[in-house]
Amino acid sequence: MTSLLTRLTYEDYLLLPEDGKRYEVIEGDLYMTPVSFTRHQIIAGRLHHLLMSYFEKQPSGTVLMAPCDVLLSETDVCSRI
Repeated sequence: MTSLLTRLTYEDYLLLPEDGKRYEVIEGDLYMTPVSFTRHQIIAGRLHHLLMSYFEKQPSGTVLMAPCDVLLSETDVCSRI
């Protein structure tokens, strides 16, 4: 018996619902990731502030916060919220 494996792509990822959940496609498999803990959010906010302060003085890059899709390959996509 032959098993057909469906590998999701970035195009499939774009069709996912905008329901506030965080989805990722890793090696073509769909995962739903839980929301970050408060401690994580506090640390991320502080890190963002430090990076923004640095890049305002040394304009050599861009600092982004979520939501932002990261397309690593056609079957590896990290999240949007």
